[in-house]
Amino acid sequence: MIPAASWNMLKLAMQALPNVSVFANQDFEKEILWLTTSPPWLVELGEKWFAVSQGPKTNAYIVGSIPGADYVLNKKMYKVPLTEGWRLAEALNEVEGVVYTDEAQDYIVKQIEGRAAVDMIPGLEDAPDIMDALTNVVTIDGITQTVGQHLKPFQRVGVTFLNAIQGRGLLTDEMGLGKSPQAMCLAEYRKHKKVLVICPANLKPNWARQIMKWTNERPYTLSGADPSDFDMKKMILDTPRWSIINYDILGRKTEYDAGDEGRGRP
Repeated sequence: MIPAASWNMLKLAMQALPNVSVFANQDFEKEILWLTTSPPWLVELGEKWFAVSQGPKTNAYIVGSIPGADYVLNKKMYKVPLTEGWRLAEALNEVEGVVYTDEAQDYIVKQIEGRAAVDMIPGLEDAPDIMDALTNVVTIDGITQTVGQHLKPFQRVGVTFLNAIQGRGLLTDEMGLGKSPQAMCLAEYRKHKKVLVICPANLKPNWARQIMKWTNERPYTLSGADPSDFDMKKMILDTPRWSIINYDILGRKTEYDAGDEGRGRP
Protein backbone atom coordinates (compact mmCIF):
# COMPACT_ATOMS: atom_id res chain seq x y z
CA MET A 1 0.00 0.00 0.00
CA ILE A 2 1.34 3.43 -0.96
CA PRO A 3 0.00 6.93 -0.28
CA ALA A 4 -2.05 8.40 -3.11
CA ALA A 5 0.31 11.37 -3.24
CA SER A 6 3.17 8.99 -4.15
CA TRP A 7 1.37 7.36 -7.07
CA ASN A 8 2.75 9.56 -9.84
CA MET A 9 6.33 9.20 -8.59
CA LEU A 10 5.90 5.44 -8.38
CA LYS A 11 4.44 5.28 -11.87
CA LEU A 12 7.37 7.23 -13.34
CA ALA A 13 9.87 5.07 -11.50
CA MET A 14 8.26 1.85 -12.74
CA GLN A 15 8.03 3.13 -16.32
CA ALA A 16 11.75 3.80 -16.24
CA LEU A 17 12.45 0.13 -15.64
CA PRO A 18 13.24 -2.03 -18.70
CA ASN A 19 10.42 -4.17 -20.06
CA VAL A 20 7.90 -2.65 -17.65
CA SER A 21 4.65 -0.98 -18.74
CA VAL A 22 2.23 0.66 -16.35
CA PHE A 23 -1.46 0.92 -17.14
CA ALA A 24 -4.19 2.48 -14.98
CA ASN A 25 -7.83 2.81 -15.95
CA GLN A 26 -9.40 6.24 -16.27
CA ASP A 27 -11.53 5.95 -13.12
CA PHE A 28 -8.44 5.10 -11.07
CA GLU A 29 -6.53 8.08 -12.43
CA LYS A 30 -9.48 10.38 -11.72
CA GLU A 31 -9.69 9.08 -8.17
CA ILE A 32 -5.96 9.69 -7.63
CA LEU A 33 -6.33 13.19 -9.08
CA TRP A 34 -9.23 13.87 -6.71
CA LEU A 35 -7.31 12.56 -3.71
CA THR A 36 -4.17 14.55 -4.46
CA THR A 37 -5.38 17.89 -5.87
CA SER A 38 -8.91 18.58 -4.61
CA PRO A 39 -9.44 21.23 -1.94
CA PRO A 40 -11.39 20.19 1.17
CA TRP A 41 -14.45 21.85 -0.34
CA LEU A 42 -15.06 23.61 -3.65
CA VAL A 43 -18.07 25.96 -3.72
CA GLU A 44 -19.50 26.93 -7.11
CA LEU A 45 -22.61 28.96 -7.94
CA GLY A 46 -25.34 27.30 -9.99
CA GLU A 47 -28.67 28.62 -11.25
CA LYS A 48 -30.73 27.06 -8.46
CA TRP A 49 -28.20 25.98 -5.86
CA PHE A 50 -24.57 25.99 -4.78
CA ALA A 51 -22.57 23.03 -6.07
CA VAL A 52 -20.36 22.09 -3.12
CA SER A 53 -17.82 19.45 -4.12
CA GLN A 54 -16.36 17.34 -1.34
CA GLY A 55 -12.62 16.78 -1.17
CA PRO A 56 -10.75 13.96 0.56
CA LYS A 57 -10.62 13.61 4.36
CA THR A 58 -13.54 15.96 4.98
CA ASN A 59 -16.44 15.66 7.36
CA ALA A 60 -19.53 15.42 5.17
CA TYR A 61 -21.76 16.37 8.10
CA ILE A 62 -20.44 19.94 7.93
CA VAL A 63 -22.36 20.57 4.71
CA GLY A 64 -24.89 17.75 4.97
CA SER A 65 -26.45 19.31 8.07
CA ILE A 66 -27.35 22.53 6.22
CA PRO A 67 -31.14 22.71 5.65
CA GLY A 68 -32.03 21.57 2.14
CA ALA A 69 -28.59 20.13 1.34
CA ASP A 70 -28.81 17.13 -1.00
CA TYR A 71 -25.88 14.81 -1.72
CA VAL A 72 -25.20 13.72 -5.32
CA LEU A 73 -23.28 10.47 -4.92
CA ASN A 74 -21.83 10.07 -8.42
CA LYS A 75 -20.44 13.62 -8.36
CA LYS A 76 -19.25 13.67 -4.75
CA MET A 77 -21.00 16.96 -4.20
CA TYR A 78 -23.84 18.57 -2.32
CA LYS A 79 -26.52 20.77 -3.79
CA VAL A 80 -27.16 23.55 -1.27
CA PRO A 81 -30.11 25.96 -1.73
CA LEU A 82 -29.08 29.48 -2.71
CA THR A 83 -30.91 30.83 0.32
CA GLU A 84 -28.44 29.00 2.58
CA GLY A 85 -25.26 30.62 1.27
CA TRP A 86 -24.66 32.48 4.54
CA ARG A 87 -25.10 29.25 6.49
CA LEU A 88 -22.72 27.44 4.12
CA ALA A 89 -20.03 30.09 4.68
CA GLU A 90 -20.57 29.84 8.42
CA ALA A 91 -20.24 26.04 8.36
CA LEU A 92 -17.00 26.15 6.34
CA ASN A 93 -15.50 29.12 8.14
CA GLU A 94 -13.05 27.07 10.23
CA VAL A 95 -12.07 24.64 7.48
CA GLU A 96 -8.69 25.51 5.93
CA GLY A 97 -8.25 25.50 2.17
CA VAL A 98 -11.89 25.91 1.09
CA VAL A 99 -12.11 27.29 -2.46
CA TYR A 100 -14.96 29.56 -3.61
CA THR A 101 -15.43 30.63 -7.20
CA ASP A 102 -15.65 34.41 -7.62
CA GLU A 103 -19.36 34.18 -8.47
CA ALA A 104 -20.14 32.06 -5.39
CA GLN A 105 -18.13 34.32 -3.11
CA ASP A 106 -19.81 37.50 -4.42
CA TYR A 107 -23.25 35.94 -4.00
CA ILE A 108 -22.57 34.85 -0.43
CA VAL A 109 -21.02 38.19 0.57
CA LYS A 110 -24.08 40.07 -0.71
CA GLN A 111 -26.35 37.64 1.12
CA ILE A 112 -24.48 38.13 4.40
CA GLU A 113 -24.55 41.92 3.96
CA GLY A 114 -28.27 41.74 3.23
CA ARG A 115 -28.92 39.72 6.36
CA ALA A 116 -26.91 42.18 8.42
CA ALA A 117 -29.04 45.01 7.05
CA VAL A 118 -32.23 43.08 7.87
CA ASP A 119 -31.02 42.52 11.43
CA MET A 120 -30.89 46.30 11.88
CA ILE A 121 -34.55 46.84 10.92
CA PRO A 122 -36.21 45.66 14.18
CA GLY A 123 -34.24 48.36 16.02
CA LEU A 124 -35.84 51.17 14.00
CA GLU A 125 -38.39 53.43 15.69
CA ASP A 126 -40.35 54.08 12.50
CA ALA A 127 -40.30 53.54 8.72
CA PRO A 128 -41.59 56.76 7.07
CA ASP A 129 -41.13 55.37 3.55
CA ILE A 130 -43.89 52.84 4.26
CA MET A 131 -46.22 55.62 5.37
CA ASP A 132 -45.47 57.57 2.18
CA ALA A 133 -45.98 54.54 -0.07
CA LEU A 134 -49.35 53.30 1.30
CA THR A 135 -51.55 56.11 0.05
CA ASN A 136 -54.97 54.42 -0.18
CA VAL A 137 -57.46 56.32 1.99
CA VAL A 138 -59.58 54.33 4.45
CA THR A 139 -61.75 55.17 7.44
CA ILE A 140 -60.84 53.24 10.60
CA ASP A 141 -62.45 53.96 13.97
CA GLY A 142 -63.99 57.13 12.52
CA ILE A 143 -60.66 58.54 11.32
CA THR A 144 -60.12 58.98 7.58
CA GLN A 145 -56.52 59.02 6.41
CA THR A 146 -54.08 56.99 4.35
CA VAL A 147 -53.32 53.38 5.22
CA GLY A 148 -49.72 54.34 5.91
CA GLN A 149 -50.84 56.93 8.43
CA HIS A 150 -53.18 54.48 10.16
CA LEU A 151 -50.30 52.09 10.83
CA LYS A 152 -48.48 52.60 14.08
CA PRO A 153 -44.70 53.19 13.87
CA PHE A 154 -43.82 49.64 14.96
CA GLN A 155 -46.23 48.25 12.36
CA ARG A 156 -44.54 50.26 9.63
CA VAL A 157 -41.23 48.80 10.82
CA GLY A 158 -42.83 45.34 10.62
CA VAL A 159 -43.85 45.91 7.00
CA THR A 160 -40.33 47.11 6.21
CA PHE A 161 -38.90 43.96 7.78
CA LEU A 162 -41.22 41.65 5.83
CA ASN A 163 -40.48 43.49 2.59
CA ALA A 164 -36.73 43.22 3.14
CA ILE A 165 -37.00 39.43 3.39
CA GLN A 166 -39.43 39.27 0.44
CA GLY A 167 -42.31 38.20 2.65
CA ARG A 168 -40.60 34.97 3.77
CA GLY A 169 -40.73 35.52 7.50
CA LEU A 170 -42.72 35.43 10.71
CA LEU A 171 -44.28 38.24 12.72
CA THR A 172 -44.13 37.43 16.41
CA ASP A 173 -45.90 40.46 17.88
CA GLU A 174 -48.23 39.75 20.78
CA MET A 175 -51.88 39.01 20.05
CA GLY A 176 -53.87 42.17 19.37
CA LEU A 177 -50.93 44.29 18.15
CA GLY A 178 -51.98 44.19 14.50
CA LYS A 179 -50.11 41.45 12.67
CA SER A 180 -52.93 41.08 10.14
CA PRO A 181 -52.76 44.73 8.99
CA GLN A 182 -49.01 44.39 8.58
CA ALA A 183 -49.44 41.33 6.36
CA MET A 184 -52.10 43.06 4.28
CA CYS A 185 -50.03 46.22 3.97
CA LEU A 186 -47.09 44.15 2.77
CA ALA A 187 -49.29 42.84 -0.06
CA GLU A 188 -50.32 46.43 -0.82
CA TYR A 189 -46.73 47.69 -0.71
CA ARG A 190 -45.46 44.93 -3.01
CA LYS A 191 -48.53 45.34 -5.26
CA HIS A 192 -49.52 41.67 -5.16
CA LYS A 193 -52.38 40.98 -7.55
CA LYS A 194 -53.65 37.87 -5.76
CA VAL A 195 -53.45 37.03 -2.08
CA LEU A 196 -54.54 33.77 -0.45
CA VAL A 197 -55.19 33.86 3.29
CA ILE A 198 -55.04 30.46 5.04
CA CYS A 199 -56.29 30.46 8.61
CA PRO A 200 -58.35 28.45 11.12
CA ALA A 201 -62.03 28.22 10.14
CA ASN A 202 -63.22 30.31 13.08
CA LEU A 203 -60.95 33.21 12.06
CA LYS A 204 -62.18 33.53 8.47
CA PRO A 205 -64.88 36.13 9.35
CA ASN A 206 -62.31 38.20 11.24
CA TRP A 207 -59.91 38.14 8.31
CA ALA A 208 -62.71 39.19 5.96
CA ARG A 209 -63.56 42.15 8.21
CA GLN A 210 -59.93 43.18 8.47
CA ILE A 211 -59.40 43.04 4.71
CA MET A 212 -62.47 45.21 4.05
CA LYS A 213 -61.41 47.57 6.83
CA TRP A 214 -57.86 48.12 5.59
CA THR A 215 -58.28 47.82 1.81
CA ASN A 216 -61.91 48.73 1.03
CA GLU A 217 -61.98 45.48 -0.97
CA ARG A 218 -64.32 42.57 -0.42
CA PRO A 219 -62.54 39.20 -0.17
CA TYR A 220 -63.93 35.91 -1.37
CA THR A 221 -64.30 33.39 1.45
CA LEU A 222 -64.55 29.66 0.76
CA SER A 223 -67.02 28.10 3.17
CA GLY A 224 -66.97 24.67 4.79
CA ALA A 225 -64.36 21.96 4.72
CA ASP A 226 -65.30 20.76 1.22
CA PRO A 227 -65.65 23.68 -1.26
CA SER A 228 -68.18 23.33 -4.04
CA ASP A 229 -67.33 23.48 -7.74
CA PHE A 230 -68.75 27.01 -7.74
CA ASP A 231 -66.33 28.06 -4.98
CA MET A 232 -63.31 26.71 -6.82
CA LYS A 233 -64.34 28.18 -10.17
CA LYS A 234 -64.85 31.59 -8.62
CA MET A 235 -61.51 31.59 -6.81
CA ILE A 236 -59.51 30.36 -9.82
CA LEU A 237 -61.36 31.77 -12.83
CA ASP A 238 -62.83 35.00 -11.48
CA THR A 239 -59.48 35.75 -9.82
CA PRO A 240 -60.63 37.76 -6.79
CA ARG A 241 -57.68 39.63 -5.33
CA TRP A 242 -58.26 38.36 -1.79
CA SER A 243 -59.34 34.78 -1.11
CA ILE A 244 -59.74 33.20 2.32
CA ILE A 245 -59.69 29.47 3.03
CA ASN A 246 -59.17 27.39 6.16
CA TYR A 247 -56.55 24.73 6.88
CA ASP A 248 -59.04 21.88 6.53
CA ILE A 249 -59.56 22.64 2.87
CA LEU A 250 -55.89 22.10 2.09
CA GLY A 251 -56.14 18.53 3.39
CA ARG A 252 -58.74 17.58 0.83
CA LYS A 253 -58.35 16.84 -2.85
CA THR A 254 -61.14 18.64 -4.67
CA GLU A 255 -61.72 18.19 -8.36
CA TYR A 256 -63.60 20.84 -10.21
CA ASP A 257 -64.95 21.17 -13.70
CA ALA A 258 -63.93 24.43 -15.32
CA GLY A 259 -66.06 23.82 -18.40
CA ASP A 260 -64.48 25.29 -21.51
CA GLU A 261 -61.50 26.40 -19.48
CA GLY A 262 -60.44 22.76 -18.96
CA ARG A 263 -59.91 20.76 -15.81
CA GLY A 264 -57.66 21.35 -12.87
CA ARG A 265 -56.94 20.60 -9.26
CA PRO A 266 -56.45 23.24 -6.60
